[in-house]
Amino acid sequence: MWVISECFRMKPNVGTYGQLCETALGYTGRVIGGINIILLEVLVGAGYLVFVGFNIASVAGRGVQEALVMLACVPIIGAFIFSKDVASLGFISSLGNFAIVASLTIIMGYAYLNTEGNGTYELYGDLGGLAVFLGSTVFMFSGHAEVIAIVKPMKQRSEYPKVLLLSVGTLFLIYAVFGIGVYLSFGEITDGLIFNNMSGFTVSVTKVFHSLAILFSIPVKLWPAFEALEVNILGENWQDNPEKCTKAWSASMRLFILFATSFVAIAIPDFAFLVAFCGSFCISLVGLVLPPLIYIILSSSQKNLSQRLTIPSLILHWILFIIGVTVCTASSGHILYMKLSYM
Repeated sequence: MWVISECFRMKPNVGTYGQLCETALGYTGRVIGGINIILLEVLVGAGYLVFVGFNIASVAGRGVQEALVMLACVPIIGAFIFSKDVASLGFISSLGNFAIVASLTIIMGYAYLNTEGNGTYELYGDLGGLAVFLGSTVFMFSGHAEVIAIVKPMKQRSEYPKVLLLSVGTLFLIYAVFGIGVYLSFGEITDGLIFNNMSGFTVSVTKVFHSLAILFSIPVKLWPAFEALEVNILGENWQDNPEKCTKAWSASMRLFILFATSFVAIAIPDFAFLVAFCGSFCISLVGLVLPPLIYIILSSSQKNLSQRLTIPSLILHWILFIIGVTVCTASSGHILYMKLSYM
C-alpha cells in the first residue's frame, strides 16, 4: 500500500488504480489493472455477501435460505452506491469497524470458555493448506485498490505512511491474537467460518452485528470497481458532463457491478474459497505483483536522478516482484485445483 501511495505521489494526476497501471504499463496495464480491479471487488463483495447470508440465515432458522438473505441485502447495498465519492461513506465504515472489533471480542470470550478442540493441534499441519493460508492472509490486508481513493482527498498526504503503519500494525496484532486464541481453543476442528464452531444467544447477537458491519462495508469495497468501469467507458472527467444520460450510464454500471456481485455470491456460496482465491490471485496481483513493477518503471522515468531508485533498492523491488508472481501463481493455482477436485 505504501508503494502504491509513492507511485501516486509521482503521478498525482491519476484518479484510479487502473489509471496508475496505464501510466506505467500503457494500454496493457490499463486492461490488466481495470479488469483485475473489477474482478477483485466483485469477488470480495461476493464473499462478504455469502458471509452475511449464511450467518443471518442461521440466526433466523426455520428453513430460511441463504440465497434469499443475499437477495434481500441487494437493495440495502444499492442505497449507498450512488454517492458522489467514497469519502461520504466514511461514517458507515467507522461504525462497521467498531462492530467488528466488538464481535471479535465476543468470539474470543466464547473461544476461551469453550475449549472442545484442546489436544488436537498439529504443529506442522498440512502443507497443502499453505496456499489457502497465504490467500486468506493477503485477503485480510486487502485495500490496495482503495489506496488512491483514500489518499487523494487527504489534505496532508504526507501523513498517509504513518496512518498506514498504525492501521496495519493494529490489524496485524488483532488478527494474530484472534487467530492464535481461536485455534488454541478449537484446535483441528476450527472451521473456515468460525461461527460454525459456535452456538447460543450471545453468538446469534454477534453474528447479526458482525454481518451488519460486513454488509455496510460492501459499498466501500465495490467503489474501485465503479471507478474502473466508469473511467474506462465514460472517460476520466465524466463527472463534469452535465448530461443526464451520462449519469444514467453511471448508475447502470454501478447496478451492473452490484448484480454481478450478487450473482457470484449465489452461484458460488463458498466463503472460504472466495476469500482464499481472491487473496491469492486478485489481491496478490494488485498488491504484490504490480506495485513494485509500477514503482520501478515510474522511478526510472524521473528526470531528477536523486528521485530514482538506488541499485540495492532496485534489486529489492525486483525481488518483491518475483515473490509476488510466485505467490500469485502457485497459491491461486492450488486453490483452484482443490476446488475443482471436490466438485
